[in-house]
Amino acid sequence: MNTPTRPSGLESTKGAKTGARKYGIRSTNVILENHFEPVDAIILIDNEKIFDVIIVPETSADKLQQINNDWEIENYGNLCVFPGIIDSNVHLHTNFDNEWDNVVASTKLAAAGGTTTVVDNSIMTKPFENAEEYLEILKEKIQTLKSNSKVDFGIFGLLEPKTQEHIQEMVDLGVMGLKCYLF
Repeated sequence: MNTPTRPSGLESTKGAKTGARKYGIRSTNVILENHFEPVDAIILIDNEKIFDVIIVPETSADKLQQINNDWEIENYGNLCVFPGIIDSNVHLHTNFDNEWDNVVASTKLAAAGGTTTVVDNSIMTKPFENAEEYLEILKEKIQTLKSNSKVDFGIFGLLEPKTQEHIQEMVDLGVMGLKCYLF
């Protein structure tokens, strides 16, 4: 089975809080790409990555017993387990507007709706006079996201005349891409 990996530039907020663990999630209502209807399955997770997916009705009793002995299984009964949504066009106003759209509230709402990863676009940020100011704002924004986001995140850097000579610095800070506007 192919093991999914987190794309470069995406940060996880989970590992720092829970530490790496080896566990399984079981439900009788798991949505999988190769099945027309939900199935009874155990999703095995090792070090924050999907290690294997066990279809319970297709697995021997001995193998299921071995899994239960070797893995900490969290049983979610018939709750639906499905892949998370990635929202790649989010505008988190971390730098200047805590009343309107802050990171904690926005990412809690995203998680409640099934979104597991947001990608912030830098269209709205503090006004800046030069690239050094922008890089400092970007650094603060990334730190705010690391400290407060309730879901995984990525961030785009803003490519415009003031920042065009500073692409490597933005990459070094952790942006996963650059966004520019042609108007």
